[in-house]
Amino acid sequence: MNLYQELSEGLLTIDLSGADEFIWFIDSYQNLKFGFRHRKDYSGLMAWIAPEYRNRARDKQGYFDIIGITGRYRNITHDALISRLLLNTTLEKCQSVWRGIWPTKAENPEEINLLAALAILMFEQEINFGNEVWQRHSRFSPNASNPNFRRPRDMLMGYITIAFTEGIERLDDFKNARGLLMPPDDEKVLTDYFHSLRNDERAEALMTGSTLKRFNQAIADKELNPHKY
Repeated sequence: MNLYQELSEGLLTIDLSGADEFIWFIDSYQNLKFGFRHRKDYSGLMAWIAPEYRNRARDKQGYFDIIGITGRYRNITHDALISRLLLNTTLEKCQSVWRGIWPTKAENPEEINLLAALAILMFEQEINFGNEVWQRHSRFSPNASNPNFRRPRDMLMGYITIAFTEGIERLDDFKNARGLLMPPDDEKVLTDYFHSLRNDERAEALMTGSTLKRFNQAIADKELNPHKY
């Protein structure tokens, strides 16, 4: 079972049980927890739908919305995490996490905690963006017939690759007015750093096959998003 399947099992379990959070990993030396909280009853950011987007939003958008529990890196943004990854680990180990495989040679506590935080943030992408009734649209939505073609977490992996290759300052070119990283429009950037991730045989999208079936079963009888109506 890869990292994202393991985390998805945790989300399905707390949805069924009514628990608020799933703790996946604990740094016992520093007593730091890693996992996520389920933003129940459409209370999360992903469930909010601006009036101008109500016609295109999906009926149960945001039902599975989560907020990461990332140790001492509380509420860490994507670019802040990438900055720390540059200082404490390698591109190859980030790629391993992206593939859903824990790096065997991650030994330094700071490195381990940062890679755990990366897994949580990539899992958020897999849950919140895609083709399904609880997800927002994404340029990196999976292809159900080819799980290895593309994944929502590719956006984060692409920017990590840019930072390791061109420097962290390059990410400023892809931020919106609020300082958030957005999908790039430049075709060369897309080709070099994002489309190049396609068809990796060791990196499957999460919401395909049996995992997708189980999430669809879990949400089938759930109420609609009240922000849409």
